[in-house]
Amino acid sequence: MTARSFVRSTLARLLVGSLAVAVLAGAVGCAESPEIAKQRHLKNGEAHLKAGRYGEAIIELRNALQKDPDLLPALHALGRAYAAKAWHYDAIRELSRAKKKRPDNPAILVDLGRSLAEVGAWEEVAETADTILLREPSNPDGLYLRVV
Repeated sequence: MTARSFVRSTLARLLVGSLAVAVLAGAVGCAESPEIAKQRHLKNGEAHLKAGRYGEAIIELRNALQKDPDLLPALHALGRAYAAKAWHYDAIRELSRAKKKRPDNPAILVDLGRSLAEVGAWEEVAETADTILLREPSNPDGLYLRVV
C-alpha cells in the first residue's frame, strides 16, 4: 500500500465515520416527541418571562403553540409576554384565545382586562370586570378594572 492510497483510505473512513455520527445525532435530535418539545418550550418560555426576557419568551411560547395550538398555559403566558412589551393588541388576541378555553379563569380575565384597558376598550373592560367580580366579589384586580 502506498502512502497516497493509505491517506485516501483513511480520509474515506473518516468521512464515512463523520457522516454516520452526523446522521445518528440528527436522528436522536428528531426523536424528541411533540409532547416533550412543547413542554420544554413552555418551561423555557415561562423562565424567560419570569426573568424579563420577553422577546425570548415570545419565541419559546410560540414554538410551544406550534406543537399544540390549544396549550392553555402557553396562550396565557404569551399574552402576558406581549402585554409586558406593550403589544396590547397581540396580548388581547392571545388572552382572548385563552379565555375561550377557560372562561372562568380569573388570572386570564385580569390580564385580558388590563390589556383591554390599555387600548381603551372600556365596554369590554367593564364586562371582564363584571365576570371576575361575579365569581370573586372581593377580587382586587376585578375591583380595579371596574373603576378604571
